[in-house]
Amino acid sequence: STADSNKAVVQVDESNQLITDLTTVTEGGSAIVKPNIMETIDSSEVAKVNPGREDVVVYTVQSGDNVTVIANKFNVSVETILWENNLPSRAFLRVGDTLSILPTTGVTHKVASGNTILAIANKYDVDKEKIVEFNNLFDEGDIKIGQSLIIPGGRKIVPYQATTKYVSQPKTQVSSVTKLFIPPSTSAANTSGMYWPANARVISQYYSWRHTGLDIAAPTGTAIYAADGGTVTLSGWTRGYGNNIVIDHGNGVKTRYAHHSKLYVSVGEQVSKGQTIAAMGSTGWSTGPHLHFEVIISGVKKNPLSYIK
Repeated sequence: STADSNKAVVQVDESNQLITDLTTVTEGGSAIVKPNIMETIDSSEVAKVNPGREDVVVYTVQSGDNVTVIANKFNVSVETILWENNLPSRAFLRVGDTLSILPTTGVTHKVASGNTILAIANKYDVDKEKIVEFNNLFDEGDIKIGQSLIIPGGRKIVPYQATTKYVSQPKTQVSSVTKLFIPPSTSAANTSGMYWPANARVISQYYSWRHTGLDIAAPTGTAIYAADGGTVTLSGWTRGYGNNIVIDHGNGVKTRYAHHSKLYVSVGEQVSKGQTIAAMGSTGWSTGPHLHFEVIISGVKKNPLSYIK
């Protein structure tokens, strides 16, 4: 099996020459690198790297480089470099920055408690056999917590950010079952900035004293997102909720996501804000595919619309 490599941040002298590129520029004068994988290489040494390599290499940015140029040098996608180094699509690179370069287009995945090769493959929509083969695993069980796997052809889950419009209420007719989403006021109570938790914008039932969550309706399979980063404390079946997930965000804040058709995360796994964690469904006590979303503060279920940005 492949060895795990922890990431470290390397600061770069801000006096270094600045390289700009209108389509892909990188931010901050720092880069995420994986130490002890391979000796840092520069542009003149790229040709020496085995084109059939299986290791991550650390590349030092040279004058004239941008992410597109570097991606072409290593025959990987631009997105692969951006994802692996946690870089935004529009940023800037500095001469001397170091970048982790995967051996193939794809992403890396750190194995968490409860992970299986099948679950990981489903999460990134790739064949499990490709993960086993590329990482030289003996079999599907040849993984351990904390291990870093390369997922060939995998794509980083990009959060869906709904664009909402304020609607004049008297002019918009909505049924008693399915209502258009009208954003809450931008009051102080709505400043926590949680992500909208689904790739859908139709609210089928609002929060009330009898219904302690927010229901968002969409077809089965619609992506469900983590409203904030945290630790998965429940991922499985619960009576009423069906397939559901609970995430602990710390400081007494938790969120619940219920009625899924598929679960993509496991108990103990660390998830990031906006990460796809499940697929919408109609399991448990449900009359149709939807997400039942709860925000729980110190054990009390609150109105989610007060916390979603």
